[in-house]
Amino acid sequence: MIRIHPAAELFPAMTDAEYASLREDIRANGLIEPLKLSKGLLLDGRNRARACEELGIEPKTEEVNGVSPIAYVIAANLHRRHLTLDQQSVLAAEALPHFQAEAKKRQEAAGKHGSKGGRGKTNPSPKTKGRVSHATEATSQAASAFGVSRARVETARKIQEKSPQTAEAVKAGTLTLKEARKKVMPSPGEAATKDPMVRWTGAVERLYILVGSLLEKQGGVKPFVKQWSKGDRRHFAEALDRLIRYLRQIRREL
Repeated sequence: MIRIHPAAELFPAMTDAEYASLREDIRANGLIEPLKLSKGLLLDGRNRARACEELGIEPKTEEVNGVSPIAYVIAANLHRRHLTLDQQSVLAAEALPHFQAEAKKRQEAAGKHGSKGGRGKTNPSPKTKGRVSHATEATSQAASAFGVSRARVETARKIQEKSPQTAEAVKAGTLTLKEARKKVMPSPGEAATKDPMVRWTGAVERLYILVGSLLEKQGGVKPFVKQWSKGDRRHFAEALDRLIRYLRQIRREL
């Protein structure tokens, strides 16, 4: 069995039904499309290679040279799959390490020429901003390869870091990128509402504002209370006393 190139693992394998159909087609018609190799590693055709091995067929191979392995895998597979932009965004995020590794190799190769560039030009020092961030370059390349925005790739990357399972759900099409972002990366306001201390502080502040607003409209405390009956005053006083007791207990602990 030919060893598989790491880049070839980016796209998920066929379903059992899809593989069975492919295997039957190869059994009936032989292998029409050669397997693509990069330096002897299988770059494209994992399922065809598996079918050929099971059927005892010696597969035809073709070496792919002078191209980015990860870019080739994306170009060869993207049109075969019916993927949403959200799914493509997650795949782009998964492809980032491959693009980063290639960017690093290019910069290392460029560094071998020394500090002098061609035609008397001076190459920027590795410590200057002439050295483009591997991550920045990789994000742009991944976004371009999948036809999605850099923002989508960054969002998918952050979701992967925080919750790989959630990212897998987006990749499988059972969750949208927006739903996943909201689930694992709530906005500051959403995150705040989950903090009990923030909720309590907000409730006290809202009560303070409400009471102040009511008193202002009534012209002060006396005019406000004067319109109540004795029974209303008693009930309000009891409720207020209970509230004050709770607030005092909390205040003592602060």
